[in-house]
Order: sequence, then structure tokens, then C-alpha cells
Amino acid sequence: GRHRKPPKDKLQGQIAELLLAPSAVRDRLTAGIYIGPPEQPVGQLDVAMQAVIDADVITARLKKQGIKSAHDPRVESATSPAEKAILARAEELTQKVIAVDDFAPGDVSPLWNSR
Repeated sequence: GRHRKPPKDKLQGQIAELLLAPSAVRDRLTAGIYIGPPEQPVGQLDVAMQAVIDADVITARLKKQGIKSAHDPRVESATSPAEKAILARAEELTQKVIAVDDFAPGDVSPLWNSR
């Protein structure tokens, strides 16, 4: 068959941006997909994504001030109580989404370390 060149990195980045933020393109691609309530995994991802997007403006401003982490003590004086709440919610939901179950190897497989 024909050989085609893969898309350039710049185009791939533009496509990723369209999918990683609320947009008409993302809405068309996800139309009809069951997201579920916020307690279910996909619903959690959806809620966490919006919280992180809400916090992005604040995070960008803090980075311009040389504050790279929401845990930096300077955040206290650089943000309002409402902004602190937005940052805390984004952090909490992000941690919830990336948390994985932790099992001891013996709990998962009876063959583990059975020598």
C-alpha cells in the first residue's frame, strides 16, 4: 500500500489540546458516551478535569510569581480564600483519580513467594 508520513508533532499537540479541554470537537467525539456519576471512574475523571481547568488560571499566575507548587507557603499570601479552595479541590480530585488500589503480592496471587 501507500506509504504515508505520520502527522507532525505540532499537529499532534494541537489535536491533544482539542481533546484535553472542553471544546466542540471533544463534545462531538464523546457524544453518546456514558460518563456516569462523579462517584464512578469516568465521572471522576470528568469532574477532575474540569477542576484542573478551573485551577489552571491560578496556577499559571502563581508560576509567573515563581511559585511552582500549591504547597509552597507563599501561596497563602498570593491567593484569595476562593482561589485556595479551587486549588485544593483540583489537588484533591487529581489525587483521587490517580490513586490506585494497593494490594500485597500474596493477596493477588497464592503462587507469589510459594517456595
